[in-house]
This record gives sequence, structure tokens and C-alpha cells, in this order.
Amino acid sequence: MRLGFGLGVTAPSVLARVSAVAEFTMTQLAKANRNYQRTSSTGGEQGKGSGTIPVQVNVTTAGPIFRRIRSQGDDSILQAAALVTNANAGAQTLQVPVDVRLGWFFVDLAPTANGPWVLGTTRVGMGGASLWTGQSQMSRSIGRTSGASGTIAGNGITVSAYGTVYATYADTRTVTSPAWAVPADGSNYDATAVAEFLRLKIEAEGCNWSVIGHSVGGSTINGWQPGNTHFNNLLPILAEEGGFEEWWSYLGGTDAGAGTTGAAYKTGLTNVFNELVNRNLLRGSNFRKYIAVAGTRLAGGDGTAAQVTALRVAGKEWAAENGGVYLEPHDITLLDDVHQDQAGGVTLGRHIFRATTSGDVGPTITGGSRTGTVITLPVQHASGATALVRAGNPASRFSVYPAGTVTGALALASTDGVTVTANAISLNLAADPGAGVAVDVYALRHPDPSGSTPQSNMVYDNRNPEGFAFGRHVQPTHVPVQVAAPGGTVVAPDAPTATATAGSGQNVIAYADGASNGGAPITARPLYRSTTANFTPGAGNLLQANPTYPFTDAGLTNGTPYYYKVGATNTAGTTYSGEVAATPSASANLLDTFTDTDGVALSAHTGESGHTWSTTNGTDAAIRSNRVAAATVPCNLLSSFVPANVMQSIVASFTALSTAAQNTLIRFRIQSDNTYYYAGKVNNGTNKWVIGYTINGTTNNAAISTADIPGTTGTTYSVRVEDGGVGGLIRLLINDTVVAQLTDNQAALNNKGRIGLRYSLAAAGTGVGMHVTSIRTESTVASAGALTVGTSSRKATMQPGDVVAPVSGSFADSLVAMTGAAYDAGFLDVSEDGSAIVVGVNGPGVLGDTTGTYSLVHDRAGYTRQVSGPFPSITTTQDYFPVTSTNAIARSANANLQPSRPAGTVDQVIAVAFFSVRDIPATSRSRFGLLASDGTSIPPEWRINTTTGNVSFRANNNSYSTTLGVAQVGKFQQAIVQMNMTNGHGTAVGDRVRGWLDGEPQVSQTMETVEKGLREIGVADGW
Repeated sequence: MRLGFGLGVTAPSVLARVSAVAEFTMTQLAKANRNYQRTSSTGGEQGKGSGTIPVQVNVTTAGPIFRRIRSQGDDSILQAAALVTNANAGAQTLQVPVDVRLGWFFVDLAPTANGPWVLGTTRVGMGGASLWTGQSQMSRSIGRTSGASGTIAGNGITVSAYGTVYATYADTRTVTSPAWAVPADGSNYDATAVAEFLRLKIEAEGCNWSVIGHSVGGSTINGWQPGNTHFNNLLPILAEEGGFEEWWSYLGGTDAGAGTTGAAYKTGLTNVFNELVNRNLLRGSNFRKYIAVAGTRLAGGDGTAAQVTALRVAGKEWAAENGGVYLEPHDITLLDDVHQDQAGGVTLGRHIFRATTSGDVGPTITGGSRTGTVITLPVQHASGATALVRAGNPASRFSVYPAGTVTGALALASTDGVTVTANAISLNLAADPGAGVAVDVYALRHPDPSGSTPQSNMVYDNRNPEGFAFGRHVQPTHVPVQVAAPGGTVVAPDAPTATATAGSGQNVIAYADGASNGGAPITARPLYRSTTANFTPGAGNLLQANPTYPFTDAGLTNGTPYYYKVGATNTAGTTYSGEVAATPSASANLLDTFTDTDGVALSAHTGESGHTWSTTNGTDAAIRSNRVAAATVPCNLLSSFVPANVMQSIVASFTALSTAAQNTLIRFRIQSDNTYYYAGKVNNGTNKWVIGYTINGTTNNAAISTADIPGTTGTTYSVRVEDGGVGGLIRLLINDTVVAQLTDNQAALNNKGRIGLRYSLAAAGTGVGMHVTSIRTESTVASAGALTVGTSSRKATMQPGDVVAPVSGSFADSLVAMTGAAYDAGFLDVSEDGSAIVVGVNGPGVLGDTTGTYSLVHDRAGYTRQVSGPFPSITTTQDYFPVTSTNAIARSANANLQPSRPAGTVDQVIAVAFFSVRDIPATSRSRFGLLASDGTSIPPEWRINTTTGNVSFRANNNSYSTTLGVAQVGKFQQAIVQMNMTNGHGTAVGDRVRGWLDGEPQVSQTMETVEKGLREIGVADGW
């Protein structure tokens, strides 16, 4: 062993010693060829960004630890010595900063900038990563199928030494154990698509690159939903890399055959995307999205033409609505009806590469006209293209039908059926269909023609900076190009339709053509905007002459209504849509993943939801590697986000840069810097997670975790604060496990307050401690289940003096007051349409009273509407429910809800309850059923056993049947109970039917049942 400046040893674990400096051993990195995802793509010595690599050390003597980066090729020093941290004694993981570059390297550590160096022996890289998910086409883009002849080398691909794959797949071949590896013939990663993609990507980016992912042949969008098998199998891949810069999804083929609707497909994509945001720990939502649906596909593939087209349209719409890019390649040579061969894989790899760089969208057909046998289709070129190029004979790529049909196709000429000029495609029919015949034209309609040379029979553009054989092919037409009969009368198009969707500071306008183009191509689709309703479109309010839809109208003033109309223009004139309106407003929730250039002050940063940050004590923070870092503490930060009410969940990611003592906090319900609640990691002697509060400068760590999660270096923790509202529980969950909770009883914090962060130990500085990497809020739907009575009772979201209005006018006649000191009784009322629930509080509690001071209205979306005013009177014909128990579901006794309808007036009653389960404690249950006023149970009744989570019906007092399934925490359930008013029940004078609820929570979980009981209850007869 040699120790000295610039020298070192290569044993897996080596002790470095220099007098009066740190002593430590370093564990070698576990996986060679791993490419670490960068946290930024700009800056660094190479101008390509930087990232961190976790290196485990065991420090026996505290002191500084330095790093250098050494070339794997020639041992040259790529990055000079730099301080990583001043390490305390103990085992820990260092986050070693590394610049992005092209090439493999070793990470060396030393106790001084001059050595002696402990040499790293595992070669690694730093660059970017692409996530690939999908079905068999994706699997065969990573691993060659057994039937596909040809090799990577045989297809002329020079494999980049700096591109690696870390993926699993299941198809004709199955790989369940991923390994970081360069694509190579005969390996698990021997498909031409991934090899060609990585070669091109690395050449363009100038740094190492990786493809990570999971794919399953025959899979559908449902199988990829979070929590389902395919997504679960993807999670270890995501956890390994920690982040990615772009996502390519290739699905839809099997969904087409299964009859998946376009709406369901889009919803499925949204669910997958949202969970990928949560799992992309390094970049959050900051990644590019590429959606491919059922590319080149012959008649033998799953699904009809209509089914395939519907999903292609859904994928294209989702990409447009979510800032993504849609791909539908139609020039891939196939092995069978749907799968690319190795030559086709080269083309497919080039498509996805082009999409991620220069763009893969080719010329778009904008209309059509016919003269005799010649149909002329003008095109709009994508950026960079100036002319069309015909390859071979592309006649089989176009379909012409009599208007309104997809049968009786009109043949194109056998020679030169398709010709092109710079800006138009001409289809030359074999025969003239006649002067009065209008036609529909499709480009690249399903199915594609069979044959092994789709590239050789296509219309392309002339943009080809990469030097491929061809440019970008003509875009498919998912709806027909309507071509009027020659010589016919041209009229203005049918009126288009528009929709407007509000956002924060912006509105998004969508457009749809009318049924007919009027006999001539639509050449423009103008957009008009006004701040005055019922405006007339004209030059003065023209927003865009011919925008691309959906169009984002940005830079608007929140709270101001904007009115829009769109037009459709052909040679006969312009027809306008009806008027639509949208009012932009600040986001209902906070979302910030702190993606910004390193060093940007937090006060100069704006998050994804449009909210900003400020310091309240003069100490600002900065963004470092997508984390909030405070160089000086204490640092008190305040978001501009204003919660709608205190019923909020705050979700953040905390990343531990070291195991040093922590004071990294989420602050909420902030009244001032001296009065607020907080939750997070606190150095309270044992460095535990806590919930606490500061009142007038006095701090109380009110709830401290017992089984501590210590903040292991390099680990990211999901931190969730659930705020149950005034009088409710506040819970702190770490990685979805409750570690601390307390009951909110601080009068000084009953009002709404802001959300912020606090760093208050030097260990939470720029390079060590626990840093916040993202924060968001989620609205919590409050329940009407916790009906406690008496003057001290209040709903979770209610405060004395609050006044709430009904949802709609018909509701105003049925508000009721609930309990004052004079009467130990209260009332619950349901709207006539079952859309909301009302609870009135602090009135004397008598029928017809109009002096109650406030009430609460909840609709199914969980919104609370507050206004002032007395309660209107009610009559005994209303379906109201006095609460007859002094204790309700939030405690240990029953709550009997009794309608005032006189007995014997109906033959049948149906009661409906909406509910959700907030948690499933060890000993608790909630039931809803029907009783006579004498307390006798009238079957059937609905029961949720919260010990098991099962929802059941009870057919009689002692037997259960028809289990409805396990109730999911946080998910709405619905129960309907029907009772026949016979067998002596409901027939006696004064006898009434009751809705019945009970809960038996543990004493310590009084407020845990807030969302476990009644959401809404309604009674109607004759259903």
C-alpha cells in the first residue's frame, strides 16, 4: 500500500491517514458502467451540467474530505481536488459533486487537497437518461427478438462506448435482472433501435447517456396504472437511477383490440405521468414526454381501423394538452404484422432521436381540391423544411373514398399515382369519378400496406440535418381531408366549435372544425379575444390569424374573465363559433420542484404553479442541484400561495446530504415568524421527526417520532403533513408511515395561514443537512361525519363566526340550525338534488328558527362556500335529520339521524350515503342502516368494518353477505339502503325511519374518524 500525494491504493476498502486530518474508509461504487442522471443540464466545466454521486464512507476521525475525478482511459485528472464536506465521525454517504462530460471516470477521495488519495476502481459516468416504457414494440427496441435476423454491426451501427442500458422486458425474450451494459450483439440489449438511438443521442448531447425502463409484450394502459403489475415492476428501475430527462411511451396496439376508448387511454396516460413525476426524484415534472401509439401496422394487428385511429387521436391529443410530442412512424420495416425487424429498429431509433432533438413532425396536409382525375393536397411544412420529396411509388400510402364513406375506394393511376411539387401532393386517379362527386382523402390510414420497403414508398420533406436516407414523412390524417366536387358551389365552412380552459395566468383554447368545409379547403382558423361578452369578431380583437391549437393564451390577469371566438375560413368566407369564456385564477394548490439554474435565489424563482417565494427574516435561500439550500441560517421562507382553508395536505421531498443534526421544517398556518405550526426534521437532542408549534416566539415540539427515520445520507424521504383543520388531527407521515400526530387545539392558530420553509441549523447549509427538493399541497375533502353537539362542538373546517351559503337556490329553503346552549340537539339537512350537505351551528335548534349564526355546506368536490346572513325557515315537509345523540361518530357512541317525515306516509324509503375511509385503525367500525324509532334494526344495513376495510351488507342482525370489496383509504365509496315500510315498522303513531351511524374508534383517535362516516345522506320515497 502506498500513501502519498497523488498516489493511492485500489483495495475495495482502504484507510486514509494524515496527521490531524480525517481518517476514513471508502466503499467502492457497486456497479460499473452506471451513468448517473445529472441534476442540471447547464453549467459545469463542460457547460453540460452537473450532478452528484453517492459514495459511502466510514469516518473514524472527523475532518474534511476532498474528491477528484480521474479518467478511466489514461488516469488523467478531469476535475481537480475540491472539498466535498467536513465530515463528522460515523458511517455516511457523501454526495460527491461531478461535472457532466463524455467518458468514463473514477471517483477518488482524500483527507486533503493534495492526497493521499483513496483510488476509486469502479468506472462510472455522469450524463442524461431516457425512460422507455410500453409493449412489445418497446421490448424489441431494447432486446432483439429471436425471429428478427440481423445484428447491430450488420446494420451499420457503430455502438457508442458511452451509452448504457438498464432495463427489463418481457416478450419473446424476458430479462428480469437488469445490468448496466453497453448495447452489444448477443447480449440482453442487442436491438438496433436502442443502439442507434444512444449513438445519435450521445453525439448530439456530447455526454454519456442511458436508456432505462421496463416493457411488456401485449400490455395495455390499464396494466401500467400506478399500483398495477407493470408499473410496480418499473419502480426498481426508477429507484436505481433516481431520475430521467425524457419519457417515451409506446402503447396502444393491444388497447385497440381490447376496445379501450380514447378517453380511457388519455386518463391512463395522465395517471402514469403523474406518478412518474412523483418517482422522478431528481427532476420531478421537469422531463420531456414522447407518446407513440400503434406505428407501422398491417391488417393482422389488433383492432379495427376505427379503434386504432381513436387511440392514435387520443395519444396525439394527450401530448398536445400536456406539453408533449406525438410520434406515429409509418416507415418501419416489419418482421410480422406489428413488430419491427432489426432494419426497422434502426429507423425507429432515428424517429425517437429526431423527436428529442430537431423534431420528427413532417409536412401536414391542410386541405384539398379536385380537377378531373387530379386531387391536389397543399401541405404546411414543419420548421426547417422547404420542399417535398417523393420516395418510390407512395400510392399505397393514400386512400380516396366517396365522401362520407370508407368503402368503394377510388384507385390511383398505376404509374405516377402520386406526384409532388415543393408544397403540394397530387393524387392522380385512375378514372374521373364525375363532376358531382366529392371525395374524402386519407394519408397513412390504418392498415399500412404489406411489404418490406415502407421507407422506399413515402412522401418526405427535405429537412435532413442528420444525413439519414430520408427526411420526415408526411403526417397521418386521422380525419379525412374533405375534397369538394369540382365545379360545385363553395360556401363558407360549417361553424367550428371552441372550448376554453382556465389556468393560472393563462387560458387554453381548443378548436374543432365543423362537419363540412363548405366545398373548399379551410385555409385559416383565426382566434379572437375580448374582455367584453357578446363581442363581434374583427381586426380589433384578432388574437392570432391562424394559430396552432390547442392555443395557450398566456400573460393574463387572474380573476379577469376573457371571451373567445374562433373562425373557419375558406374561399367563400369565414364562419365563427359561439362564444366561450374562461377566467384565469391562481392555482388551487402549490407545486414547486425547484428546477432552476444553480445559484438562483429563491426569491427570484417561480414554481410550476406560478407561486413565488420571499424571505421573512432577511435571509434568502438559493437553488442548488434542484434543492433549496440556505447558506445562512436561520432562514425563514414564505410562499405566495394562500391556502383556501386549513384542510390541506402538504407533501414535500427531503433529501439528506449528510447525517448532521437537522432543523429543516415545513411551516404552515403561519401567522407571523413568531406564530406558526411546523413539521419536519429537528435537532431536539435525538434528531427526530416532529410536529410542533411556535406561539409568540415560544416553541413546543409537541409530537416527536418514536421509531426514528434517521436521515441516511443520500436518501430522499417523502414528507406529508395532513392538517385536519381546527379541532382535528395533524399528522406527519414519512414515506407514507405516520411518525407523529397531535390534536390541533391552539387558539392562536385557528385562522387560515400561509405555508413556508425554515432552515435553522448551520448543518442545513448549502452542502450538508436535509434539503427540500419539492413541495406541493393537496386539497382535503372534509367530511360531515363528525357531528358532535353542544356549544363547544365544531366541524373540522369551521370556526366561530363562519357563515356559509347553500350551493344553489333550491337549497336555500332547507338550511337548518344546529345546537346552542339552550338545546342539546341539532339538525342535518340534505339538498333536494343530493349534491351537498349542510350543517348549521350555534342556533337555538328549533324548527323554523332564523337566528342561527352560521352553517356549513359541502358539495362532493369538497369546496366550502361562505357568506353571511340568517337561516331561512324550514317546514316539517323537509327531509331533515335531528341529531338525537349527545355523542356522535367522532366519539364512541352512535349518531341516530332521524327524518321528520311522518310515519306511514310512504311504502318505501331509500337512503344514500357517500363516505370515504381516512384510515383503518385497529378497533373501529362504521355502519349505516335503517332503524325504527324504538331502536329496532331494520335490515338491510351497510357496514364498513374498518378493522379489515371490508364493506358489506347485513341481511339480518347476525349474518352478513355480499362483500362489496376492500374500502381504499381516501377513495369515495357509496352505499344505498332500501327499506320497505312494512312488518310493523313505520306504522305506529310517531314512529319514524332513521339513518343510523356508529363508530367505535380508540379514544386517542377521536378525530381519525372524521372522514370515515357520513359524507351525504338523503332519503327519498318511491325510488
